[in-house]
Amino acid sequence: MDNWGSSKASAALAARTASPRIALYSPDSYGLGHYRRSRRIAAAIVDAIPDAAVLMLSGSSVADRFSPVPRTDIVRLPALTKSETGGYLARTLGLSGREVIRLRSAIIEAALASFKPDILIADHRPTGIEGELRAALELLHQTRRPALIALGLRDIIDVPTTVRRQWLRDGSYELIEWAYDEVWVYGRPEVFDTVAKYGVPPISAAKFRYVGYISDAPPTTRPVRRRIPQVVATGGGGEDAYELLSTAMLAHRISPTRFQLTVFPGPLMPPPQRRELDRAAAETGKDVTVTHFTERAPAVVAGADCVVTMGGYNSVIESLAASVPCVVVPRVKPRKEQLLRAERMARLGWLDCIHPADLSPQTLLDHVLAAINGPHGAQIPPDYLDGLKNVVARVCERLGTQPKQARSVAL
Repeated sequence: MDNWGSSKASAALAARTASPRIALYSPDSYGLGHYRRSRRIAAAIVDAIPDAAVLMLSGSSVADRFSPVPRTDIVRLPALTKSETGGYLARTLGLSGREVIRLRSAIIEAALASFKPDILIADHRPTGIEGELRAALELLHQTRRPALIALGLRDIIDVPTTVRRQWLRDGSYELIEWAYDEVWVYGRPEVFDTVAKYGVPPISAAKFRYVGYISDAPPTTRPVRRRIPQVVATGGGGEDAYELLSTAMLAHRISPTRFQLTVFPGPLMPPPQRRELDRAAAETGKDVTVTHFTERAPAVVAGADCVVTMGGYNSVIESLAASVPCVVVPRVKPRKEQLLRAERMARLGWLDCIHPADLSPQTLLDHVLAAINGPHGAQIPPDYLDGLKNVVARVCERLGTQPKQARSVAL
């Protein structure tokens, strides 16, 4: 990767510990996207730098369901959820939204002050949720210890007018200018030009780099057409996935063509809705399976003939990376991020998109059968999926080390 963005003083590099310390902050108020993306980055860093110590600060309420990453530990922040208006509430604690944000901020600041990271990678929100990351960023700049403070952004956050208004209101533009050395956009400008769409000023735009989409899906070609096609329906974390998944089960029920349906509700789906899906699957018979949680979901997706999913970053990229035909029914509130992603990628011919207002069992079935029986369309260019490789390369460069593979070749 070429040199870009601002750099810390060389003294910061000299001061780092023998075992590099990398901290990753992910807000995780809704769904699994931020945690899963950060977990993938942590695993890739440890794989490339075996003596690294990685500390994840995450608000995911289900982080403990995933297998541990070597040399990585998690500081669990008190969980949040979103209200219908898009505000934040404590998910489980009997605290007001303001109180739980203050608590999370104090935990973040104390953890980073003690851990003393050589590199901090913050995910998604420059200020953290409701400004919870500000105090820690100020502390790190006072100590001048980190060799790199990076912000990682998924390419599409929301419609441009909404993001520009929010970033002006919460001071994100100023924070990017003084607090972050680099900004990594997990996407490509050919799909969505984050810098231009969100009005990043020229002084900060120089810090931005489109590193590519974050995916560790194994290289896969579409399987030979089976006698009984395999369809996967997934809703990410599952908090608002019931309508799509129940519609997929109804579509299966009315289909004149036999196919096997695997449903992944997600660990955050409310229990009554999970039980309803179980009941419907039991009534349907052996061709429908409901699996409430498995880390193997990406591998199951990779082996499918069609994936039905909401438009979350991870779900879409996993399907595209595995070259599996994808029918996307995006969420449209409280944010339109998923709709923007689905519409843009549909125009590129990478996937099929159904607006949720048009969703019905018959409509979904028509799109699924077309995906199963039709030729696969345009595929995402392989180099668009280099996000993990490019992030690890930049971390190694700033630490002044070589990734494991390069070290072993030199030996």
